[in-house]
Amino acid sequence: MRVRRLATATMVVVTTAVVVMFAAMPATAQESIVKSEELIRLQDIPLSMPVSFDRAYQPEQLDYLAWIATRGLDPTSSSWTPRHRAWALYRANLRYSIEQSLRQRWTSAAGMIRSISQNPDTALARFYADALSAQELDEALAFHRSPAGRAFLAYQRELKRVYYAGLLELERIGLDPEYGGADATLADRRQTWVQSKGILLDAEPANYAFHLKSARALMPWLDAERLVFALLAGAPPGTEAFQLLDRRIAQADRETVARYLGSPAAEKEKNARMAWLETLARSRDLLPLAVHDIRAVTDVVQRWQKIRADPRSLPRSIAELGPATVSVPKEYATTDLREPDAIAGVKACVPNASDGTAAALVERARSAPPNTIQTLSQPGSSLFMARQRTGACIPTTPPGYPIPAVNAFVGTVRVVGMDTAQERAWRTAIAQEIAAFGASDSLVVMRNGNAFEVTYAVNVQAPYALVYSRRFLQKGTYDAKRYRIVQRGEQYSSITVAQRGSGDEVRFEKPLYSTAEEVTREDERRASDAKSLGERLETELAAERRAREAKSAP
Repeated sequence: MRVRRLATATMVVVTTAVVVMFAAMPATAQESIVKSEELIRLQDIPLSMPVSFDRAYQPEQLDYLAWIATRGLDPTSSSWTPRHRAWALYRANLRYSIEQSLRQRWTSAAGMIRSISQNPDTALARFYADALSAQELDEALAFHRSPAGRAFLAYQRELKRVYYAGLLELERIGLDPEYGGADATLADRRQTWVQSKGILLDAEPANYAFHLKSARALMPWLDAERLVFALLAGAPPGTEAFQLLDRRIAQADRETVARYLGSPAAEKEKNARMAWLETLARSRDLLPLAVHDIRAVTDVVQRWQKIRADPRSLPRSIAELGPATVSVPKEYATTDLREPDAIAGVKACVPNASDGTAAALVERARSAPPNTIQTLSQPGSSLFMARQRTGACIPTTPPGYPIPAVNAFVGTVRVVGMDTAQERAWRTAIAQEIAAFGASDSLVVMRNGNAFEVTYAVNVQAPYALVYSRRFLQKGTYDAKRYRIVQRGEQYSSITVAQRGSGDEVRFEKPLYSTAEEVTREDERRASDAKSLGERLETELAAERRAREAKSAP
């Protein structure tokens, strides 16, 4: 009882102290804090408040991190480049691992970010309140609340996407023999690239002034030269990518934004953010978060260096085979593991397995939970995979890569508007590349000229599954000659990417064997897509017909 009274008294003292502290704060200071907090909610600044992973990290940022991490697997080797036969396999696996690690880190970091935003010493709101006068805070709020301010926020997200796409392209330039030999410096390669694009860098590139000014306001800590090259590479002059970036914000809004960015309020806002970041860099509160962020990538690289060094890791042979020589089944031969002849089915797939080993797998599969996967393989044989009490025999190639069946891709990436025959041809070509190289990058070009790079790869740690991702590419920013598989369709309108799990457990991974339920769901989605596409086309045709009739009317 005495302990309870002491705890109650302590709570009263602490609560009273907090009340006194805020009561002691001048009303104008409290008002500035409240306005600053609203200003933060209208912006998109990392670490200023907890946000979702998908808002904090863009796909292009993950692609860039994966590229850097892949280079880190063997940084001293001159042969470890995108031309290496295993590069695409490990790049896809590293991207998947980095995303998983960062998602988990981001979930655990939400509490730390919340603490930072509520600590008067590290809260961005405090820095804004101290740096901006009441009138300047009102100006900042008026701008960010306005249609131009909201348009600028959406434009900033596109600007970030272009920046990270440009960083990735600069990495490619650094390794592509088209821009220099092994002894060429990065500066030499950049200069060669600039000349190939007909860009003059004696002065600020034409038409980029607004974008560069916006980028410097958004990311003032970036090196100026690196920023210019990243924007040029992410949205080269005259390309659809540049035009899209340019169209992202209207001229009238652009003039409003330019006036605000040139105002004392905007300058003080930027300086306050810089001071805040410098404080965070020295803060003990941020240290675990910063270390966690770095470790999320470095731990993945170190782990995958060990995985790749294992003699049992993929690829297990330097034998080469052409993708066109691979025969791809529509679906796998299956065995009902509840039947008496299940053991014989396992041995037919993996002949070197003993009766005891095959029997043990069947027994485990019969008693395992529905989503549990059991596998059995021997060098030089197929892979037997048990899922939901059904076994599938998955053929493999000499390097150890599985040959995906056409329906193995069910429930992963789907192109809206692609008919069944095109889809089967596309998935067959992808399966052939996976069987030959362990991974596949294909290009799917939409009817408007924009495209998606769709990546599939064998999960090196679980060769009975595929990992997958997609990257949006604007018209004029991609080179179709880089891809073995290019799929074009006037009727293609978009791409859907299925995920498993939620929160920090989101996974873009799927077992090779597709269940009957998964195939049925895919058929239902395809039928729904076809119906929606048909209705949209009918609407567009009707609108065109009315426009023609109105034009021809007297």
